[in-house]
Order: sequence, then structure tokens, then C-alpha cells
Amino acid sequence: MTNQGKGAGFAAGVIIGAAIGALAALILSPETGKETREMLKEKGIKLGKKVKESVGEAVEEGKKAASKAGAELKEKLEKFEKIDE
Repeated sequence: MTNQGKGAGFAAGVIIGAAIGALAALILSPETGKETREMLKEKGIKLGKKVKESVGEAVEEGKKAASKAGAELKEKLEKFEKIDE
């Protein structure tokens, strides 16, 4: 996996892991329905924060990669223009 895909892969892993954890919590929970809903609400909030962080990191990585690619392209075009002269 390239560095560019790590953020998206991590986010997908977090989402899948949270879904499996939530399902297990529902099945195995000895708490009442109200307590279970509160627990799921808290886990959902935590999951949302993690996903937001992961997406933010992936966006930043994408911006860096695009900036680097743009700089490399500009450099190559400048070299090409010098050769053409």
C-alpha cells in the first residue's frame, strides 16, 4: 500500500472495526436498552471524531502529494523549455 492510500485504509478499518464492536456490544450486552443506547451514542461520537481525524490526515497527505507532483511537473517543463530553445 502506498503512503497515499494509508489514510483511507485506516479510516475504512476504523469504520469496520467500530461496526463489528457495536454489533458485538448489542449481542453480548447485559445492560438495559437505555444503557446500551447511551453506550452506542458515546462510541458513535468517538468513532466520528476518529473518522474526521483520519479524513483530515488523508486530505493533508493528498495536498502534499499534489503539491509535490505540481512542483516536479513544473521543473520538468522548465527543463523541456530550455532544451527547446
